[in-house]
Amino acid sequence: RRRWVLWSFVPSALMLGVTRHLAADVASFPLLWTVPLLLYLTTFVIVFSGRTERAPDRARLVLVAGSVVVAVTMVRRLDALLFVVGAHLIWFFCAALVSHHRLAADRPAPARLTEFYTVISIGGALGGIFASLVAPVVFDSVIEYPIAIVASLLIAGGDTPARRLADPRCIGALGLGVGAAALIYGEHLVAGPAALALTGIVAAVALRQPAVVAAVVGLGLAAAVAVPQPGVIFQDRSFFGVTRVVARDGHTTLVSGTTAHGHQYADPDRARTPTSYYAPEGPVGQLFQTLDDRDRVAVIGLGAGALAGYGRQGDRYTFYEIDPVVVDVATDPALFTYLTDSPARIEIVLGDGRTGIDQSAGGFDVVVVDAFSSDAIPTHLLTREAIQLYLDRVGPGGVLAVHVSNRFFDLRPVLGRIATELGVDARQQLYAPGPDADAEAATASRWVLIGPPVALDGAGPAWDPLGGEGPLWTDDYSNLLAVLDL
Repeated sequence: RRRWVLWSFVPSALMLGVTRHLAADVASFPLLWTVPLLLYLTTFVIVFSGRTERAPDRARLVLVAGSVVVAVTMVRRLDALLFVVGAHLIWFFCAALVSHHRLAADRPAPARLTEFYTVISIGGALGGIFASLVAPVVFDSVIEYPIAIVASLLIAGGDTPARRLADPRCIGALGLGVGAAALIYGEHLVAGPAALALTGIVAAVALRQPAVVAAVVGLGLAAAVAVPQPGVIFQDRSFFGVTRVVARDGHTTLVSGTTAHGHQYADPDRARTPTSYYAPEGPVGQLFQTLDDRDRVAVIGLGAGALAGYGRQGDRYTFYEIDPVVVDVATDPALFTYLTDSPARIEIVLGDGRTGIDQSAGGFDVVVVDAFSSDAIPTHLLTREAIQLYLDRVGPGGVLAVHVSNRFFDLRPVLGRIATELGVDARQQLYAPGPDADAEAATASRWVLIGPPVALDGAGPAWDPLGGEGPLWTDDYSNLLAVLDL
């Protein structure tokens, strides 16, 4: 039973680990999570079909040798996106196939099959609990993935990893691994991964002991985790992902996964000026500098708190943020000072933005919805019912501003259709800074304004009408694939 739990625990944890690693640190691509899940379920079909005579042996070879490639892509970031994603997915498929094949080969007599499948289910559930519930609390990075990698190699090596690790050849391979780990973060940028790869090849081909490779790969990944990334002054993790604060080149950046959510200059003379998507010359900057009546502002999505830089004495800004780590970062003056330096009265409501605004008293002059820049689109914030709620809270003379900048989705047709359904106007602006502009000072962005024509007229002439031919999203229906823009 312990074997069954282990052999089902590791692939389950590995599936969630590789999904989180690819989505957070490699390629923030929509619906990417479906691919590891499909591969995971496919391995069950293969191993329990009874036609897997040679597949597990080939998968074991890829598992052992490919683990070195996977480790190199994790300790040294590569620009070859398709290669990196493909390497991780192929390796994960082989690792899950090897573990599940051991399960299929160890099936008991028919009289005990109910017990067998029950124990497998328990092992898979424990793997999911470890990766989804325990790891975000215990670790501040996606370290559960390296742990599952090493565990997969030990499973491939048999039931006696301790005896294999005591082999003198293993000690020699570990010595090479120490040298590789030392070079990874040394002056030789190429020598580190090359030495680690050479160590793995020696262990996998010459020694033919997966436990040796597990020790070497584990050592290299431990070194990658232990050594902080350049410029990272803060890192923490919640159930919503890993949040980092990076300080370099005279500015501080808030990064969630692979998406930057705000910059601030370290220079005190420029620290209060909003930057990036919120720069004064950008669409939302124009809005806040043009509108006269903007005393009360509600913002869904806190980020670094850059919009508080437009606050004036007597203004009241209410931010709605669901991630407590982001709140801790934005309110820490050692990291960002937009909130602490703003002359406006600042209020932060922790929780879902739509629920928070629904429970508020309303009376806002401007509602800003800024929660769509990553690949995980919270569609419940962008339905007809949600837009109607925001408009009810701003009143007949208020403005709704929606930040729709995104690498993969074009959300403007959705907003145009909803505005048409609700009988209000929608206008858009695509801003692109000049070629000589500071990349951190101003970032290309797309914004949409929704409201009655008399209110939108006060936002300035730079806003173009937005048509209403897109799909209608409601609380009962939304379709992300319909707005996928690759």
